[in-house]
Formats: sequence, structure tokens, C-alpha cells
Amino acid sequence: MVKTLDFLSNTNQDLSVKRSIADAMASQMESELIIDIYRLTFHPNTQYVVVDKASADVPFATKIVKCKLPYATLSKLLDGQWDDLTGIEWL
Repeated sequence: MVKTLDFLSNTNQDLSVKRSIADAMASQMESELIIDIYRLTFHPNTQYVVVDKASADVPFATKIVKCKLPYATLSKLLDGQWDDLTGIEWL
């Protein structure tokens, strides 16, 4: 099972993570967040976030597939709207 977007399931329990993601999306500077075994790299000029494993030796590293998704899609996922995954690009 691919675990690429599993970090989102924890955001409802940990509002500080959700807030950190929202702050990164609102920023005009490129930034990076490490959330458990995930690395999120935010690109404000293109309004995309790249999700990847934090390092090659994290648990389940082979199950985390690098992807790029628009900020709008990430916002929907953070709000629990999993019906439309438009714009996710698997890299």
C-alpha cells in the first residue's frame, strides 16, 4: 500500500501540523517541513507542494512515492475532501 498522503490523516489530531502546513502555503518564500517520515517542499511561485520521504532510510521509504500537488488540492485534502484529487502528479 502506498503511504504518500498518510501524513494528512494525522493533521486532524495534531492541529499544529495543520497550522504549519497552512502557514507554509501562505508564505511567499520556498519552505520545507519534515512531518514524521515525510518531507514537504512548498513552492509558492508555482503553488505546488512536493511530498517525498524525509530520507532514504525512514520506515516504509519504499512505500512513499514522490508526488507534486497543487496547493488547492492539498487544502481540500486537509479539509477532508478526498473526492477530487485533481492535479496530483506522481514523480
